[in-house]
Amino acid sequence: MDIKSFWPELGPSIQEASVYFDKYKNKKIILKYGGQVMSDQSLSKAFAQDAAILRKLDVDVAVIHGYSRWRSSNQNKTRISKFGK
Repeated sequence: MDIKSFWPELGPSIQEASVYFDKYKNKKIILKYGGQVMSDQSLSKAFAQDAAILRKLDVDVAVIHGYSRWRSSNQNKTRISKFGK
């Protein structure tokens, strides 16, 4: 796969991001599509492009809306944690 063919010009370098490729390959990631992103067309487009890039990198992406309240009440019942923790 030629990552350069779909990597965003304004994103981090491929070398900088590559440490996460193997870490999240074949993992499930939840992306919250919230109010601010929904109300801004350029943010919505960037969100969709980022989700597509993750799929091309073999990351299983689930997009949800309104996750914050669910996560705070169910986090102890599941193995879901906030990204980066």
